[in-house]
Order: sequence, then C-alpha cells, then structure tokens
Amino acid sequence: DGTRVQRKTGGYPVDGNDGTTAYEGSGSSFIDTDLDADTAYYYRAWSQAESGGQWSDGYAEDFAATDGVLPVVDTEPATDVTSAGATLHGTIVDDRGSACQYRFVYGVVSGPPYDFATSWAGSLISDDPFQATVDSLSPGTEYYYRAEARNDSGDASGPELSFIILPDAPSELSATPTGEDAITLSWTPGAGSTETVLVRKTGDYPTGPTDGEEIYRDSGTLYADTGLLPGVTYYYGAWGYHADSD
Repeated sequence: DGTRVQRKTGGYPVDGNDGTTAYEGSGSSFIDTDLDADTAYYYRAWSQAESGGQWSDGYAEDFAATDGVLPVVDTEPATDVTSAGATLHGTIVDDRGSACQYRFVYGVVSGPPYDFATSWAGSLISDDPFQATVDSLSPGTEYYYRAEARNDSGDASGPELSFIILPDAPSELSATPTGEDAITLSWTPGAGSTETVLVRKTGDYPTGPTDGEEIYRDSGTLYADTGLLPGVTYYYGAWGYHADSD
C-alpha cells in the first residue's frame, strides 16, 4: 500500500521509527532536500500491507553523501544585549565558490521553525564576518538563534546559540522617611526581572549596583530600611536582576 523511507546520519535506522521520516507514500521515488552539505545520509525503506498497519520484516537500504556546494556558515555569540535587543554575529566559513547572502533566524523555542528572521542581505565570501541587530524583544526572555547563508546552490545553517534579554529597570521608586532611623522604599519591578536590587549610598546616588551598600535583593515591591542615622540624607538606586542569567 505504501513505502516509508527513514533517514539518519552516522548509521542506518534500526527500524521504521528511528531517525527522520524522509518519505511516506505510494510513489517510487522522491528528492530529499534541505540537507547539510558534505554529510553522509543513510536510508532504509519499509513497505506497508494494503490492509494497513503491518510493515515488512525486511527493508531496502542505501546511502549517499551530499557534495560540497552549499555554503558553510558559523553562528557566533551575541553582543550588546540590552533589555530590548541584541547584535547577532556569524561568519561565512566557506562560500563554496560563489558569493553568499546571510540572515539570522531566531525565536523563543529551540529549533526550527523559528518565529522571526532578519532579511537576506550582503554579498560575502569565505571568512567574511557579518552581523545584524534585532530589537523589540521581551525583557528577561531567552532567545535561540542561528546564522544562515545562501549561495547559488542553496541555503545552509550554522549551529544554534542563545542569549537572554536583560530585564527592564524598576520604575516608580519612592523613598519615604518613616521615623528618625527608618526610610520605607517602594517600587514597581522591571519587566523580565526575577529580583530587584536596592543599593544605598550617602553623598550621591549609586552609579551602579556595586557602588554603595546593597540592602535588598528579592522579588518584592516594598522594603523598610532601618538603623539609619537621624538627619542624614540617603540616596538609593534600584536595578532589575534576572537570576537565571546573572
């Protein structure tokens, strides 16, 4: 009634569910596409009885290796990660003899199909680096991405990497004296943050989360700073923190 062809790299599929189903139907030929360059693929084929549900005990098998016509591209670590975007990087390792365009695909779930893609651009050759900036991303979210290249023979992909967008800063920070030695602070946590870090300083505002004394690191929205000196002015800074990515 039909034939199922399973595909695998590194060795033959052991049964009709091992590897990737490259074809299932009643035909007698097909073209297997979107493969990796310079890679050996192993195929086995099983037939199904007309009544359905019963597969042959035996199988046919053969293997073939793709040639080196597709470009080889590498994905590199993201830089300039902010609370809204990042710069993605890649390199054309081998153009396979014709100029390449490039793009990046990315999304919040690992593996294709990816949710987003930059536009195809450039005319690059071997060893040329490339980059693209992606924005309007969600704070505190991990994004998976890979570089892609295409030449006259087709498209190729680099390995998948990931980055985590920085959390937004807290907002509406308010410091209110509540006694001779106490100040109560309240705030709205930044989007994508798992914790808010409060830093206290005298003389001027903290310039960063390590400039001054850290007095609070948690997921709340209210903190009473006590044991202070009467008549002293205290300056506070608040930062959003994503614990999983530090």
